[in-house]
Amino acid sequence: ETAGRSDLEAADGLDELVNHQLLTNGDQYRFKHDLINQVTYLSLSPWRRQLLHRRAAESLAELYQQKQDQVAPQIARHYDEAGEIENAAHYYYRAAVHAQNIYAYEEAITYLQQAIKRSSERTLDWSDIAGYYELLGESLKITGQFEAARQAYDNSLAQIPAEHVLRRAEIQHKLAGTFASQHQVELAEAAFETALLLLGSEPEDQHSDWQRTWLEVQLDRLRLFYFQARLDQMDELIREIKPTLDEIGTPQQRVDYDHQRVALSFMQTRYVVSLETVKIAEARVNAAQEAGDKDELVYAHFLLGFCLLWSGDLQSAAGALSEGLNLAEEIGIARTQCLCLTYLTIV
Repeated sequence: ETAGRSDLEAADGLDELVNHQLLTNGDQYRFKHDLINQVTYLSLSPWRRQLLHRRAAESLAELYQQKQDQVAPQIARHYDEAGEIENAAHYYYRAAVHAQNIYAYEEAITYLQQAIKRSSERTLDWSDIAGYYELLGESLKITGQFEAARQAYDNSLAQIPAEHVLRRAEIQHKLAGTFASQHQVELAEAAFETALLLLGSEPEDQHSDWQRTWLEVQLDRLRLFYFQARLDQMDELIREIKPTLDEIGTPQQRVDYDHQRVALSFMQTRYVVSLETVKIAEARVNAAQEAGDKDELVYAHFLLGFCLLWSGDLQSAAGALSEGLNLAEEIGIARTQCLCLTYLTIV
């Protein structure tokens, strides 16, 4: 189909190559040696190669209509070789999204770098390029490459026009998170404040989008207050957040909110952990399991182990921390691996 031949013509050609011992026909037809493959490929004119790559990309996209994400890397490479830059960038991005969804973050980074490289060769829509850099920042942050993640978020911000303040606030919030993850509290606080300034007062239109972003920023500010031991500000912000959380909060955001309540309880009781606090941490694990969110489940196991540790149940703490460590290693979340390893040395 890619070469524009009928099934019978293709079968005759394949049989001839097999008879000349150039191809093997096991589960798939393959050249017997890579050099044969290379010579055959290079013998084609550049124009014909591009044409065949474009047809291959179109055939794969058609054949795997319902599962395009799974073959997106192959489709992207064929469009790339065909010189179709926009299609190549689009499918590299889809490949990255799929890779990130299955926790293959290094693969996601590679695909996004390809999408960005291709987008630099052609003028694409700013929202597409900003999205490529945003997802790259997320993958880099998760793998502990914070400086590179900040550069990616800065590049994303550079693509977004000044009038799109909500979109800029979303990226600024993620940029702040890179500082918070490294406990660079002053830089994180300044970046969060910039995100809130961009948001400004709640608008009449885009109400739910504004609330969602505002809630995400405030939940992350709670974490920052915890590391700064600013208990009064935590308590005040927890109360301020609750009406918006009750109105539009996602299950994930409610879990985050409960986590911050647990964290505040830690500080207020000087880490004398009550049974009630342990139950809140157990509920967070259950909620993460029900949601099927592995990212959240990793940290939920760590938090439960942390609570059990300071409640004096060392054996159960070791079990929860080990669960968190194994899952963090499986999906590649470096920061939680470090946290679990640190507290496992105590138990």
